[in-house]
Amino acid sequence: MHLLLIFCLVCSLIVECSTQKQGACPRCGIRPAVCIWDCESDNECPGAKKCCQCSSCMFTCETPILDTYRP
Repeated sequence: MHLLLIFCLVCSLIVECSTQKQGACPRCGIRPAVCIWDCESDNECPGAKKCCQCSSCMFTCETPILDTYRP
């Protein structure tokens, strides 16, 4: 039973790590005085949006900034 629990935990961590979306989080604007936890990881955000941390207690789904640099 313990091995099954460990296996499930490892699988969930692998899926969590592999679902990080492209791009970087934008700079945060105004920070509200309340905590907002819209997401904990990118896979909880719709489409291409990323889960961005704006303060110690604010995580929201934001449109990422994509690297458009071309030499």
